[in-house]
Amino acid sequence: MKNVISLCSSQIGSAHIKGNIPCQDYAYTIRKNGCSCISVADGAGSAKKAEIGARVVATVLTKYIALHFYRIHNLANRGQATKVLVEEARKAITKIMAEGDLIEDYNTTFMAIAVKEKQCIVVHIGDGLTGFEKDGKVGIITYPMNGEYANTTYFITEDNAEYMMQCRLVELKSKSIRLFCLSDGSADLYYNSVFGLRNTNSLVYCFKEIEECENQTERLGCLERLLGYISPRFTADDCSISVMSL
Repeated sequence: MKNVISLCSSQIGSAHIKGNIPCQDYAYTIRKNGCSCISVADGAGSAKKAEIGARVVATVLTKYIALHFYRIHNLANRGQATKVLVEEARKAITKIMAEGDLIEDYNTTFMAIAVKEKQCIVVHIGDGLTGFEKDGKVGIITYPMNGEYANTTYFITEDNAEYMMQCRLVELKSKSIRLFCLSDGSADLYYNSVFGLRNTNSLVYCFKEIEECENQTERLGCLERLLGYISPRFTADDCSISVMSL
């Protein structure tokens, strides 16, 4: 795990700029206790403090997963991990709630990929997607979770969140692999439920560029160029990506 590269970036969408709305995506990475973890959270557009919910959930849960990797891994084997993760998220939000706030004011999606040694945990609730790239080929680990109606999804702050959240265990059989989380604004370019994966060349090229860079500043520039390519050409929404290269 010594040569792991992890980084993330977010870009505000043109619709949010026009509406004077802050970026409601939050991407985060951490390396702690021998674990590398990347994440993306996307605050609900209808929630009045969505950007705060996304930031709090992403930072708190990503740190928690990294620090308690084997506990989450063991709980996932028994189907109990999502309950713990949702409780931790709700606890963190409750701590920062102002008087009169409702927890749904902080509605947010959440996805994360954590790796320790050859073991991998993937957590996901809501839209967006998690995936991998190897040898120029892109695959999906977890798909967007959309609700009954168009443009609806599930949030970690909902009462049924522990049942909607996925917590998957993945065995990594190869070291030369890129893992990533995409918010729905970014993911819409690369996947939809009708056509499946598409237009992945820009993603593959970005990952190749990242591995050729000599420092983190140059790598972040690659991610920023990718998001600048996606928005506003293909979406008016906020865009985020977190990447881990093994």
